Amino acid sequence: MKFLPEIEKNFMKENPQMIKKSILNAVANNGLGVFYDAYALCQRREEVKIPPHIPVYIWHGMEDTTIPVSFVEHFESQYAVKQVHKLEQVGHMLYLPYWNEIIEEII
Repeated sequence: MKFLPEIEKNFMKENPQMIKKSILNAVANNGLGVFYDAYALCQRREEVKIPPHIPVYIWHGMEDTTIPVSFVEHFESQYAVKQVHKLEQVGHMLYLPYWNEIIEEII
């Protein structure tokens, strides 16, 4: 947790049961959930085709050390991006503190 931005640390501290349940679900079945997620991420894929009539919303934490901001620029050049949010002081787990805002934007 020491590398997480403060907003993510605070969310995790304020919601320990949710975080605990999420972690337990991720490592259930002797860790196979995590294994299959990692395996899926390592597979070669054809480029995802999103029809132009489907809007794409991008939320990216500028302190994300997992997904570089260049991915945002790539998506913007490939898809009908309706809205981009580049959030300061948030990292890869920005969906935790911004869940409600993300859902509200989509619906």
